[in-house]
Amino acid sequence: MMDQPSFARTGRTMVVATLVSRITGFLRTLALVAALGLGTRLLDAYTAANVLPNSIYELVMGGAAASVLVPLLVRVTADDDVDADLFTQRLLSLVFYGLSAVVVVTICAAPLIVDLTVPGFSSAQRELAVDFARIFLPQILFYGLGATLTAILNVRGRFATPMWAPVANNVVVIATAGTFLLAGGTGHLERLPQGQMLLLSIGTSAGVVAQMIVLAVVTRRAGLPLRLRADPRGIAVRRILAMAGWTLASVTAAQIVLIVVNRLASQAGPGAVGVFSNAYTLFQLPYAVIAVTVITGLLPRMSRAAGERNLAQITADLSHSLRVTGVILVPVAAALVALGPQLAMLLFAHGNASPAPLISPVSCWPRTGRRWFRSRATRYCSASTTPSVTRARPHWSA
Repeated sequence: MMDQPSFARTGRTMVVATLVSRITGFLRTLALVAALGLGTRLLDAYTAANVLPNSIYELVMGGAAASVLVPLLVRVTADDDVDADLFTQRLLSLVFYGLSAVVVVTICAAPLIVDLTVPGFSSAQRELAVDFARIFLPQILFYGLGATLTAILNVRGRFATPMWAPVANNVVVIATAGTFLLAGGTGHLERLPQGQMLLLSIGTSAGVVAQMIVLAVVTRRAGLPLRLRADPRGIAVRRILAMAGWTLASVTAAQIVLIVVNRLASQAGPGAVGVFSNAYTLFQLPYAVIAVTVITGLLPRMSRAAGERNLAQITADLSHSLRVTGVILVPVAAALVALGPQLAMLLFAHGNASPAPLISPVSCWPRTGRRWFRSRATRYCSASTTPSVTRARPHWSA
């Protein structure tokens, strides 16, 4: 087990990594809006296609990655009768083979998926969204590999790297948006040449690949040979599915809500999908920076308490986290509601963005912080054998 100074140093590094990741993620959002234009049909098509890989990944694997992989790998590592490296390689292999098959199926079904999620698109928007989706959907594989590598690193005591890795993703996408602008790209769907479409789609997917590569390099340095196994059996798939059942149900419900929202937005007029997506990003930002930073600072102490099954200490830390977060987020939420239109103009009225759709994007209470803390406490309790548990899923853009 890490000593107190090591925990403290790791906690500070994680706080810095979280802040940098979230800030660059928001800069990525601003860069894409400047390049594609808020309220344009081009941004709508890009956004609708870009959420598909993450949504499908969540449905197929996200629940298991979030709640099962770290506890499972911790138990395997603690079992002297199991070859932990071989088990881990087989787990990675299963993820690779399974998600590769999902990628092939979803690419073939891309037109049907686009029709399901955004039925209100015009024929030109639909065609472009399908083209984007076919290049974005391979991200599903890299999401899954990245989540599994994150779990492996957590078990091996590398907690900060998974929080730094998204910075690579964000930097690549920011560079892609900048290159698009320098190449003369506009927010007009009708004027988008094939080369600029490929630049946007390949550049966006390259960001996810870059994030996974960072995790893979650090995993190798942590002592695990990355090798595919032809026979990935023996990793208790049924047990994994049973452990992830409730989380999968929750994730499925969330994705259904997202589909319904996108369907409604696609029929609400040009630009609605992009406006809603960016408004959601903006009102989530305070939670992402403040709530994540607070819980990251308390992570070592809560993890040790979970390992000792000290529920009283976990409860005390959780209560403190909720109070601190509430004190900060309540005035921030009020400011977002009161200053929504001004913030939207300040942040998004650049590049190819039109001022017309920049009405208040912030009318929702950032309520997810408290719910997130409660779910984290549940995971600490259920994974009480691990010295420190970090959510084993990628921290994609803010």
